[in-house]
Amino acid sequence: MTTETKQPPVQVLLVENDPAWQNIIGRLVQNHPAFMLCNTVDHYDAAIKAFQSYRPDFVILDWQINGKKSGVDVGHALLELGLPAEKMVVVSSAPLSAMPAHPFFYIPKIAAARDLIDRMVLLYC
Repeated sequence: MTTETKQPPVQVLLVENDPAWQNIIGRLVQNHPAFMLCNTVDHYDAAIKAFQSYRPDFVILDWQINGKKSGVDVGHALLELGLPAEKMVVVSSAPLSAMPAHPFFYIPKIAAARDLIDRMVLLYC
């Protein structure tokens, strides 16, 4: 008889300003048994506070969020707070070439349904 220890779900923070994409990406995360959406925020300050409060394992960053700072700016701040770049993904409707340089994995929003979960499963499952 084997005893299997169930891993706690991977805590995911979503930084996204568009309600439709919040819903789409949030459902993708919530519908996978290995992941749990701990919070969804739409601007820089809320993202930093949510990270400090929840200490998520993984962060999904929309490039263009509410306010003057971008999701890439959030990612750089989270790097300084100790979250490794491989634990963050930037999603955007814009092409990668339009964004400032960053060390994060990039997924176009049109491919998010397939590639986002694949990336997270690769890291955690």
